[in-house]
Amino acid sequence: MPILVKQIVFGVGIVILTLVVFHNFVLPLIHHQWRAILMRVETVITLESIMAIGSYILWRTLSTLPTLLSPHVHHDNSEQHLCRRSLKLNDEKETSSKPIIAEENVKNMSLCFSGRKQTLLWKAFLIFYISMCHVSYLTNIFLSGADPDWFSFLTYLCVGILIQFNTGLLIIKLLSFILRCIQIYFLQHRPDPKPKGLSQRFIICFALLYMFAMSSLGIYTASQVPPVKKVNIRIQNLSSDLNGFRIIQLSDIHLGPTVGKTRLQRIVDIVNTQNADVVVITGDLVDGSARQLRESAYPLSLLHSKYGVLFSSGNHEYYTGDVDNWFRLLQQYNVKVLHNSNIQIPPGSREQICFAGSDDLQADKISYGEHHFSAADAVKGCERMQPTILLAHQPKAAMRGIDEDVGIDLVLSGHTHGGQIFPINILVYLLQPLYFGLYQYKGSQIYVSTGTQYWGIPMRIGTSMEITAINLIS
Repeated sequence: MPILVKQIVFGVGIVILTLVVFHNFVLPLIHHQWRAILMRVETVITLESIMAIGSYILWRTLSTLPTLLSPHVHHDNSEQHLCRRSLKLNDEKETSSKPIIAEENVKNMSLCFSGRKQTLLWKAFLIFYISMCHVSYLTNIFLSGADPDWFSFLTYLCVGILIQFNTGLLIIKLLSFILRCIQIYFLQHRPDPKPKGLSQRFIICFALLYMFAMSSLGIYTASQVPPVKKVNIRIQNLSSDLNGFRIIQLSDIHLGPTVGKTRLQRIVDIVNTQNADVVVITGDLVDGSARQLRESAYPLSLLHSKYGVLFSSGNHEYYTGDVDNWFRLLQQYNVKVLHNSNIQIPPGSREQICFAGSDDLQADKISYGEHHFSAADAVKGCERMQPTILLAHQPKAAMRGIDEDVGIDLVLSGHTHGGQIFPINILVYLLQPLYFGLYQYKGSQIYVSTGTQYWGIPMRIGTSMEITAINLIS
């Protein structure tokens, strides 16, 4: 194993050990707002460690690309070989008067220095690109404004491209390995079997083409206006008077470094054409403080529905360490915050639906003041036999809320993004109990949105965004 690889593995191990000690022994001793911020730092360190592995793979694969693609260099040669040959010919020149040797020497030396210059420029570009990837999260802190800064957008775009390059490289290397296995199987009875996988040049070209194609697709998909997805959900005990009650669900908008006021205004314009009875926002609205993103969130005050706009928190609200300020700002924007509380809709009517909302599970994880997840607290005051809808950001929270057996008919969630980009969606599918769509669970139902926008990386690959239009059926 190369020394650099050992150093990276050792460094990542130290980081993980430090985070475990910090999380278990230091975090419980400090104020909840600082806990939230330090948990965010912990998340960033973890992501940076993972990204460092991807950056190392990219560097090892692409740092010699100019030499590999040079028409003057054979597959089994290198720039160093060419320069050594030039030096050898230079020595021969001293003992030979043949013009052809001198001519070849000059040509090779010229190619040698030209190749070195190209390689140095290419390596400088790679260092710049990798640096852009690793400073992406800092833009959340320093460059958040009403609309995304171009630098923020570019850094997160670099992260997405890095993921796609490594994915393409993994796919083609896996295919090369399978090809070698097949060759070994069919050549095993020959006297001198020499199985060959795909050439390094072909592998790199494939990875680059895959990266370009998938990144372009992801950027295009994420740039589109989220479509309205219509979902019919049958609710037990829903009166005929409320049949066809229309809920518009927004989730995972992630106002911050790559989503801003302009995108939110587009969403608000679409929602206002839907004739909603109520609009619900199921968490992860923001990725920054209320002071930073106050103007970005302003279009929320322009949302229209018959019975108002409801909000419940997600894990990213707690990462900001500014949840209470966000609650106050949202109230100023005429958004009703369901902080382990509920509201009866339509107000003053004989037949009503109880809309309840609970704090995200992240509040329990960091012991954020009086915040905690409790479906029982959220539905307190709701009649057991009336239709009850809980807003709970994470699918795990949705299942836990139903497990509390407090008479919940439907839970509206988000959080998963449907994985957002390939191949992360595979991991999300394996790690999350619910992926996206409508699920039946212990006599109740859970709807998981794929998200109205995206987090950070301005790409959607293998998933789509959605504004969910839910029609309740009696």
